[in-house]
Amino acid sequence: DTQFVKTRKKIEIYVPTVFTPGNGDGLNDYLRPLLMGFVKVNYFRLYNRWGKLLYQMQSDRPGWDGKINGVVQEMQTLVWMIEAVDVDGYTHKRQGTTILMR
Repeated sequence: DTQFVKTRKKIEIYVPTVFTPGNGDGLNDYLRPLLMGFVKVNYFRLYNRWGKLLYQMQSDRPGWDGKINGVVQEMQTLVWMIEAVDVDGYTHKRQGTTILMR
């Protein structure tokens, strides 16, 4: 008998420090987490500097396009928070900041 075991050396959450939605280059148009070794996102939330919730999702796709109700948002620093479950069933929480650049 043979049993294949897949190991994950790195379980990590990456969120860009800058994103540039709608500038026409097709790169970094959505703010979303890049997950390594995770099976589920409980939440990914974005807040402005005054603590107002701008965006929330429960997956890692598609991400936020820099608009609220179809209105393009100005350049600003955003605070993000994420809670996700890894392949071993452990819950990870992370937070940080990202700059919306126009």
